[in-house]
Amino acid sequence: MVDATGVGAPVLDAIRRERLPAMTLPVSITSGGMPSYANGVDRIPKSDLLKRLQLLIQTERLRIPSGTPGARNLLDELAAYRRAPKRNGGIRFAPVDEATNDDLLTALSLASWAGAKVIR
Repeated sequence: MVDATGVGAPVLDAIRRERLPAMTLPVSITSGGMPSYANGVDRIPKSDLLKRLQLLIQTERLRIPSGTPGARNLLDELAAYRRAPKRNGGIRFAPVDEATNDDLLTALSLASWAGAKVIR
């Protein structure tokens, strides 16, 4: 899965130009709505990505051994996220501190989404 949101679009273009021998699944991370697919891009709300990851961890279908490189950083990123109500009545998933990096969390949530998509 490749995050094609915002600055990720040129990264996706570069990957496609290289014609790598791998399946590329572009995704645009949205702020809400329902997951959808159009023009070769999955559009997935960040809340859905994080909910799936949370479910996998809570049901122990995904385990992160403490000795895994980056495990502590990933768990810190996960702990920094909170559900917050939006003015339109929806729910927003966001880090408590805007300076919080969520790269590992985003990568793992995309991988877990791709795993479910490919397994079907």
